[in-house]
This record gives sequence, C-alpha cells and structure tokens, in this order.
Amino acid sequence: MSPGAGGAAAWKRAFEGLHGIQPTSASTSGLDTLPSLAVVLLGLSVLMGDVVLALAGLVTGVAGVALTTLLGNLAARAVGELF
Repeated sequence: MSPGAGGAAAWKRAFEGLHGIQPTSASTSGLDTLPSLAVVLLGLSVLMGDVVLALAGLVTGVAGVALTTLLGNLAARAVGELF
C-alpha cells in the first residue's frame, strides 16, 4: 500500500458524501449553470496552464452573473406586479 492510498480513500468518501447533499442544497432555478461552467473552465485553465481557457472561463462567468442578475430582476418585478 502506498503512503497516499489512505488519503485517496478519504477524498473518495468525502465526495460520495457531498453527492448526497448537492441535490438538496443546489439552486433549483437553473441559473447557476453558467457560473458553474466558468469555475470548471477556470480550474481547467489552471491545471493545463492555458490562457485561452482562462479567458473563456472569465467571459462565461461574467455572462452567467449578468444573466442571473437580469432574470432575477425581471422575476422580482413580475412578482411585485402581482401584489
């Protein structure tokens, strides 16, 4: 058994535990998809050392935050008009 084998098993158990929590704590609006994709792209850019992926992650993140803000504002106004 290698010295890092126990650590890998602990990480696997931690991720399996998070898998059960994620569906209950995640946003159900679907508006978190673009910001989440941006985090993945930025992470890949760090791992691969790729500037193009970093720029793509940055653009995706800005677009995701702008879209979330816009649609959230529109939804709040629509609900406000009901009352």
